[in-house]
Amino acid sequence: MTLNLDPPSPDLLLTFCYKAEVEAVWRELATPAGVRHDWSKFCEVSEVVDGVSSFRFPGVGFFAEMRILRRDPPFLLEWECCEATHQSTGAIRELEEWTGSRIRFELSRLEEGGCRLAFTHAGLEAMECGVLCAAGWRMLLDDTLRATVEGAGAGPGLTEPGAGGGPGQWVQAA
Repeated sequence: MTLNLDPPSPDLLLTFCYKAEVEAVWRELATPAGVRHDWSKFCEVSEVVDGVSSFRFPGVGFFAEMRILRRDPPFLLEWECCEATHQSTGAIRELEEWTGSRIRFELSRLEEGGCRLAFTHAGLEAMECGVLCAAGWRMLLDDTLRATVEGAGAGPGLTEPGAGGGPGQWVQAA
């Protein structure tokens, strides 16, 4: 018996399988229309390597700018966070801790049909916001993205100010 004494990875590693083609999932993750539909209408999305995309979630007070490091449609999208700010609520003291972290979306076709998303947010588990942000990624990638690409309509997502569920509340799937 071998005992693994390595410390746990500080990276958030998630894998999801969707009953959808890789191209459909790519459109929702990597195009302006897809990101505005599934994530936030308050965004500017670049589609070129070295381009910068910005995302605002005013209801929860989060802003991020991501530089595209790698983009290989429809299989790989990798970002580096250039700037990020959490709302100052007292719950999170390190308001800019995403800055410098890397986020990777890797899609592959499944033999039985559909696709797999391997998602990595490097270092997130070690950040003060890790638990909260991991829950947000799970909601966006499992609930919201899944509902869109598998044909159930818009997923629960993050409500915008004035939308059902209260301003800026994470709305869990029923």
